[in-house]
Amino acid sequence: MKYMICDLETTVRNKIGTNKGSAHCKENKIVLFGTLIQGTIPQMLRTYGFVTQDHGIHSDWYTHNDLLVGHNLKFDLLYLLRGPEFRKTIWPKILVWDTALAEYLLTGQDSRFPSLDGCSLKYGGTVKDKRISEMWDAGVQTEDMDNDMLSEYLMHDLLNTELVFQHQFLTAKEAGMLPLIWSQMLALKATTEKELNGM
Repeated sequence: MKYMICDLETTVRNKIGTNKGSAHCKENKIVLFGTLIQGTIPQMLRTYGFVTQDHGIHSDWYTHNDLLVGHNLKFDLLYLLRGPEFRKTIWPKILVWDTALAEYLLTGQDSRFPSLDGCSLKYGGTVKDKRISEMWDAGVQTEDMDNDMLSEYLMHDLLNTELVFQHQFLTAKEAGMLPLIWSQMLALKATTEKELNGM
């Protein structure tokens, strides 16, 4: 099974609840779009708008992948689903793996809100540079951040998500938990679809 890791950096112009970059706020846009296709190096695209075919995910998806992987993946999916081409041609066919949800299941529901940094350290990775988070906390808008610094931050997330996914998949396979995890990933698609439609 070939996979693609996906992560987005978005504007944080307003929020819904505790979600500072909610896709439901139309003022929020994708600033940096990152993918890591199995066996390649991370790719990032700077953008200020909705996902379209120009962003590369569509051709990459059909050519290379069976599975879309991310941490707290629903956040990214809700942005991707703004794009009509993604919603129409890719969404009905894709399998997903959310490393946060997988960690929750693999820990027997003990890890309720696992961070990517926490999962990364558990599986032998590193923690991300805190400067980007500090700038968000200070009110700096994502689109005003240094592109090289933001790209490095995103690349780190892509590489750590891949590391976590690879360890989780092997752990789940050895524990006989893949059927449970796949069922919950299908449920994640369903709840994402429901949220997209207003629930």
